[in-house]
Amino acid sequence: MRNTVRRVFWIGLLGIAVTVATAQLPKDWIFTEPPVGELCQRAWQQPPVRSAWIAPKNYDVLRYALFLDWRNPLSSITVQPEDRRYNGVNRMLITAAADTVTSISIDAGEMVIDSVFIDGVRYSDPVEIIDEQFTLDLSAVGKVLHRGDTADVQIFYHTTGAPNQSFFLFPKGMFVGIRNGDTVRVEERLAYTMSEPEDAHFWFPCNDVPSDKALAEIAIRVPAGFLTASNGLVVDTIDHADGSRTFVWVHQYPIPPYLMVANASKFFFWSEWYHRVSNPDDSLEIQYYVWRPDYEGTAAGDYNAPFAFRNVRAMMRAFEERLGDYPFEKYGMVAVQPYFYGGMEHQTMTTINRVWLRGQDPGIAHELAHQWFGDKVTCKTWADLWLNEGGATYGEALWEEAQNGWEGYHQRLMRHRSAYLQGNNSIPIYNPPPQVLFNYATTYAKAGWVYHMLRQLVGDSAFYQAIHWYLTKHAYDNAATEDFRQAFEDVIPDPPVDFATFFDQWVYQAGHPQYAVTVSLSEDRTKADVTIRQVQVGMRVPEVFVMPLEIQFQSAAGDKIIKKVLNNQKVQTFSFTLPFAVNDVELDPQDKVLCEKQVVTGVAAFEESARRPAIQYFPHLQRLVLSGIPVGTGNAQLRLYDLAGRMLWQHQQRFSSSSATVALPFRLQPGWYGCEVQWRNGRVSIPFVVKP
Repeated sequence: MRNTVRRVFWIGLLGIAVTVATAQLPKDWIFTEPPVGELCQRAWQQPPVRSAWIAPKNYDVLRYALFLDWRNPLSSITVQPEDRRYNGVNRMLITAAADTVTSISIDAGEMVIDSVFIDGVRYSDPVEIIDEQFTLDLSAVGKVLHRGDTADVQIFYHTTGAPNQSFFLFPKGMFVGIRNGDTVRVEERLAYTMSEPEDAHFWFPCNDVPSDKALAEIAIRVPAGFLTASNGLVVDTIDHADGSRTFVWVHQYPIPPYLMVANASKFFFWSEWYHRVSNPDDSLEIQYYVWRPDYEGTAAGDYNAPFAFRNVRAMMRAFEERLGDYPFEKYGMVAVQPYFYGGMEHQTMTTINRVWLRGQDPGIAHELAHQWFGDKVTCKTWADLWLNEGGATYGEALWEEAQNGWEGYHQRLMRHRSAYLQGNNSIPIYNPPPQVLFNYATTYAKAGWVYHMLRQLVGDSAFYQAIHWYLTKHAYDNAATEDFRQAFEDVIPDPPVDFATFFDQWVYQAGHPQYAVTVSLSEDRTKADVTIRQVQVGMRVPEVFVMPLEIQFQSAAGDKIIKKVLNNQKVQTFSFTLPFAVNDVELDPQDKVLCEKQVVTGVAAFEESARRPAIQYFPHLQRLVLSGIPVGTGNAQLRLYDLAGRMLWQHQQRFSSSSATVALPFRLQPGWYGCEVQWRNGRVSIPFVVKP
């Protein structure tokens, strides 16, 4: 519940100018103690593991106390540089993470450092930002830190008014676009921050890596009529003689800089209460910040916040039932526009694009699921971002499952599958190049399928046990990909495919299996030889994906039977005797594996089954050579298909002694193909690969 105890904000900074920064500053802290005890202590005390693309620092931040004076940007008219400038003060409690620390470097972007105090002593050397950081020589204040020692670093700064980067400012009335014939504009002057992945240091000095979690307090001073939205709860509001007001937000759980947020506008605020699954007597406030016309449904563009947020409590219940208790003291959403993203899972206060107020359940579910995957447990480096985004993307499917059962769950997954296949799917989901860190096809869609495939691999009960263990073991801390794998190994000792193999092929390597399946049936169609070929090619793509597969046989009357096999070879044949005449065969009928597949069924004499049809392609001649096809001597119809099943070419061809040489009118590009041969008494399809 909301803490209504009025407090005095630390160091008396409210309303003062940075010119008084020479004053001696007291060392007391006013943070509320976190209720998570040893879990928080563990997060503070462990040596940090830094971003995959930023060198580790020699200290760890334990607490931030940040003051932002946003009166100038919010009371100005334009968004010119002089109207964008604001003053700030950040107080950092740090601890040494190296045996001896004589200097520290702090990340900072478009700002000027006015003064610095270390343990109350003013730092007298000039402070210059070079390559987005500044260095403080601790000897200048007579200090040397040893591992575990702490220091109180207070930084007074002002921003330079640089164009929108992490701090965004938009004027009231700014044209946004046309919706349903109506002109859409910014309803009220708006300021907000957006930091992922490493832009937090452009709005406040910090250690801008995901692995350095700290407690945080953010105080924001705004003109009269403005509200703020940030992490945690408002523990105090302070009114000033000039009519401005300071909102003091305190978050009780560790948070990395990229998940910290500040928003301000003339918002309309309302909230609702959610009763927890584990304890219905315990209620959680869900807060909403939108512009008033969006709440009243009178804004252009069909914005309707109460309708868009109608399912949030049901989503919270669905996730608590599957993932455990919601991990923080409150949840909230703030809608802003313009916003150059869909949504951002700022801890306890998600920012969403205003266009989602037209109704965007999957996005709202995605950002809420992030509170478990990404916020409660945060990726240790950006190489591990797939853990965050895959978990949240899979959360969309879990919400659909809660609403519409397996059919809704399946449909959402198939949308992600389509996005993956149509996107840039040539890179691994682990440690992608920085320029494609947020590649939707892999970091989101394929990563979500990894969660799905783990569930299908081990079953619901074991899957959720492993997920709960992962979220508990690393609660309010960071986790790397190997930590995620280890959580599954801790809970599930004997999976159908060992987790080292699973993670190697699905996480550390690229691509997906492409299955070309041929089925040979006996004349009475009750016996089947099923040959599975993996025909995927590409850089860092496994030659063989080791996975359990299901093969479904169906009769003309609709009877079905599923056989399970372990596919662990590039070409593998399985033989079955069925209780009915087979009319249709399907591989992976319930889409448990992220793959492409094509199944071709034909009747063949089983005594000749050792003489398998074969095909060779000679690119320099543009020729196909077919053999082992029981046409005899005579004509047959040839059809050439690509992996997607599109027919590329068809041709009438004469065979001699079950073989033929076929001239193609074009050169085949690298990839998988199928050549179907049909004659009067039979039909067969032969898959083949054209290598680069």
